[in-house]
Amino acid sequence: AVLSDADLRGAVLSGANLSGAVLSDADLRGAVLSGANLRGADLSDAGLRGAVLRDADLRGADLSGANLRDAVLRGANLRDAVLRGANLRDAVLRGAVLRGANLRDAVLRDADLRDADLRGADGKPLPRATPEQAIESLDKVRAIILDDQERLNMDHWHDGDDWRDRTCAEEAVCGTTHCLAGWLQVCSTEPALRTVEASLAGALAAPIAAKMFYRGQQEALTWLETRAYVKESAEAERRAAARAAAQGGAA
Repeated sequence: AVLSDADLRGAVLSGANLSGAVLSDADLRGAVLSGANLRGADLSDAGLRGAVLRDADLRGADLSGANLRDAVLRGANLRDAVLRGANLRDAVLRGAVLRGANLRDAVLRDADLRDADLRGADGKPLPRATPEQAIESLDKVRAIILDDQERLNMDHWHDGDDWRDRTCAEEAVCGTTHCLAGWLQVCSTEPALRTVEASLAGALAAPIAAKMFYRGQQEALTWLETRAYVKESAEAERRAAARAAAQGGAA
């Protein structure tokens, strides 16, 4: 289907088969495309603000330059999709598959990336930390913040860009502030994570912490002080093992 420049605002297209469709520059603001097949579709520069794409198949789709602000992409499959320059601010990508997706120059500020699969996204090897690695990173950040709570500011990602030229230890003594995700990025030992947006870097460095990135100052401090992430990591692993066992039994 060729629907370039089409006005589809608020359209209900749940489950529709739009594989390979040309929807470039289409206005799909607020459209409902849950479960739709958009594999290989051309959605470049499309207006998808507030659209619902829950569980949609967007494998290999071209979403370059698309406006996906506030869009709901929970559980969507965006494997190998092109999201170069797309606006994903405040988008919900929880549980989405972004493996191999091109996220260069994409805006991911305040996006919800909890449980998203970001391996190989942005055309770079972006490693997702294991639970053990995440706890180690959070313990490091915890020690820095609890040593001086003024170092944490949950109202912004980073206090300037000079941190890119400093090590974690140097940053801890220079007086700048960062939010939780920002500190996880600053203290990451993975060079690739220092080149992407803080929300993405933080979610990869410590997936268990992603839910805290938009919480208040005191809630974040309490979470760190009590090391709640240790218990939460163990519970997440238990649930994952139970799901795997259930799937194996069903097979």
